[in-house]
Amino acid sequence: MSTPENTPSITPQSQAIANLIESLAMQHASLAKFIDNEGSKIQAVLDMGCCTVDEMLSVNQSVSDTLNKVIKLEMVLDLKLEEIRKLSESIN
Repeated sequence: MSTPENTPSITPQSQAIANLIESLAMQHASLAKFIDNEGSKIQAVLDMGCCTVDEMLSVNQSVSDTLNKVIKLEMVLDLKLEEIRKLSESIN
């Protein structure tokens, strides 16, 4: 059995870029879990039905603060992706 002739060679640089992209994907997945958990938090409060308006507003503020932080992290990840793209282009 012979090896295929068109097997792409994996260079250390291309492996590093693949690792960076994988790390970026894992960070996005983690942020998605944060968003899902915040939705669950709101749903739990609504399901209890016995919260005061102030308690609901407090939960809402907590969720809002968390989502603002997630948005900021998404912006950083977008910048990271752009840097990975530039790096990829520079070695190709």
